[in-house]
Amino acid sequence: RISGDAAELKANAPIDSLLKIDTASHLTIEGLTLNANGKAQHALAAFKLTGRQAVLQNLRLENALSDGFWMEKGQGSSLSNIISSNNLGSGFSCTDCNAVVFESVIAQNNRGAGYSLLTKDWGNTVTLRSFVSKDNLIGVFANSTIGGVIRDGWIEGNKEEGFRSIRNNIYLTNVTFERSNSPSVTAIRLINGANANRIINNFFVG
Repeated sequence: RISGDAAELKANAPIDSLLKIDTASHLTIEGLTLNANGKAQHALAAFKLTGRQAVLQNLRLENALSDGFWMEKGQGSSLSNIISSNNLGSGFSCTDCNAVVFESVIAQNNRGAGYSLLTKDWGNTVTLRSFVSKDNLIGVFANSTIGGVIRDGWIEGNKEEGFRSIRNNIYLTNVTFERSNSPSVTAIRLINGANANRIINNFFVG
């Protein structure tokens, strides 16, 4: 268990990830600010973070050269109360993850998407709920061959789409989209190949 009690770790030289987790199943990391400081590619990177006893919570991730949070092949892990901001890539990027839950998370002021749900080898079944995506390039980008659940969120200020899907079986519900300042921005965009998506009971304001 790593408990930071609001401590800050800051990169002071070029590095791949300020904090990297490689193949773990029983750990808790909480109460830290991970400041990549324009030197680390990622504030936090996780590979094969597995099981509900793998918990990341109460973290701030910022100023990465790429994605603030990067995960690949996570299985059933839990992430909550995390803010990822001011990164040059996505706030949160998750590739080939199964049953991973993001809850009460915020992505803001990122050059890429707030949340990128991606497929490389076998697909993605992520649950993203009680989330905020604010002032990112895209609110949520879904490129998953299996699907996922995106619900109970707020998306605003994106420069391109609020939600963009180019894959299948995404369930999008109870998400509020606030109108962008640009009239050319689309709230929801399903690109050719995006099949069997269920988009139910969402809200549009502004």
